[in-house]
Amino acid sequence: GREPLRTMNALITQSVLRQASYPTAPWQGAYCLPQTGDGAKPGAEELIRALLGIQGDLGNPRARAFAAVVGLRRSWRCLAGAVALAVIVGYLQLLVLRAWPWLFMQASVFLPALMGTIAGGYFLQGAALDGDALEAWQRSNSLFAQFDPGTASVLSVVFGASLFVACALLLCATWREHEALQVAVRCATVGVQSLFQMPSVLLQPLLVAAWKLSAAAWVANTMIWLLATSRAEDDFIAVDDLEVGGLTKRLSFPLESQAMFLCCLLGLVWFMDLFSALSQFVTCYTVTQWYYVTKPKGAGPLLASAWGLVVALTFHLGTLALGSFVSAAARLPRAVLGMMAAQSSARSNVACRAIGACFDRCDTCSRAVLELTPRGAYTDVAISSNGFWEAARNARAVLESEGDKVPALSGACGMLSAATVLSAASATGMACYGAVALGASGGAASGDGCFVAAVGALLGASVGCCFADTLEHTTDALLYLYAWNRWHAHNTVQRFAPEPLLELVEYRPMQRPAP
Repeated sequence: GREPLRTMNALITQSVLRQASYPTAPWQGAYCLPQTGDGAKPGAEELIRALLGIQGDLGNPRARAFAAVVGLRRSWRCLAGAVALAVIVGYLQLLVLRAWPWLFMQASVFLPALMGTIAGGYFLQGAALDGDALEAWQRSNSLFAQFDPGTASVLSVVFGASLFVACALLLCATWREHEALQVAVRCATVGVQSLFQMPSVLLQPLLVAAWKLSAAAWVANTMIWLLATSRAEDDFIAVDDLEVGGLTKRLSFPLESQAMFLCCLLGLVWFMDLFSALSQFVTCYTVTQWYYVTKPKGAGPLLASAWGLVVALTFHLGTLALGSFVSAAARLPRAVLGMMAAQSSARSNVACRAIGACFDRCDTCSRAVLELTPRGAYTDVAISSNGFWEAARNARAVLESEGDKVPALSGACGMLSAATVLSAASATGMACYGAVALGASGGAASGDGCFVAAVGALLGASVGCCFADTLEHTTDALLYLYAWNRWHAHNTVQRFAPEPLLELVEYRPMQRPAP
């Protein structure tokens, strides 16, 4: 009844077998792809197309987004250089605007269009190249380092054509709004001439840009920690009436984590608006101190910006918080209601027109709420130390007393500010793309060229906004101070208002009636 026993002998040998390897090339600095061709671009084999396709392990949107974000770590020098370049471009723009305002107007519009045309021609030139020239272009084009040659060629054509269309639209918009752009240059000239007489304000864009980038990095890090509170849960599939789990996993975010993330996002918007209001108040306070120095003015009070920051944080922080909250809360509803009103009014249906009229009325109400913070409100706070609502009412009354002249000039620098921001973004984006392309052609591990260029352009635009906002706030503060001075003491305007400002508003002193 016992099992039969068998004796077995096993011989175990160990040896090294040589196997021919295949060449590989790095991809996005994180993977190695089989490489049969030369250069640093993926080949056109079926395996490569499968891996980099939209459903592939490396080509799906999640994998590409992950590789692009991770690649920023290897391109930090490019991004730091983009910030430094944006600062240099900002100060150069102020210098050119001060010396040659009309040249600045032309350059601020045509330089972005020229850079966009050059970039579009770069992406489209592959269709006319062949041989060694085509190989060199493909090695410098970062799209060929991320996609198979066929897909990269199509994307290059799409990018090039899109850039040409965007440049054409920019030139058409400039030609249509050239009169408004001329008015903006006249206003900005007054602001920049006064700005160079206040050294403390000239340093403000640099400090504001550094603080905003640091605050954004801190908030982004906080959001990443909130995203890290997710839980990995098993996915279950049904196989022959059985549930099998553990083969794949998914991330689950608790409701409280979602609420915290939403609060953090809303807090970021409010915090950025609050900081913009704080920066605007400091500018208005400094300009007010400088304005009420009798001519010739000189540099004005020493460290006026630093004292303005102390005054804002000590006495007016609640006023600035309330103003920024009203501005941030009314911005999104106004944009949504305006879009819905435009879409509904465009319909020929009577019901749609009625709905459009309701939306238009709601948009008018939200616009009225948003206009509770006119451009001169923070300047009135700097002058009179009033609360938010009282300063808003005073600012509206002062601006309305000037008729249409000063209110029309207030905020006229917006188009020029957009052009300067676009110039800074174009310069930094092209510089980042060129740096990544040169590094990739030299064999250095680099990130996604297009993504690095987009992030660099975003950083450049953020720094450019700081310079544009400082100039715009200076100009608006000067206009409001002129109106406030004329409202309260008309005969003292010529003692305080700078000559370029008097020429801009076409000031004429009041003549006493003959006895």
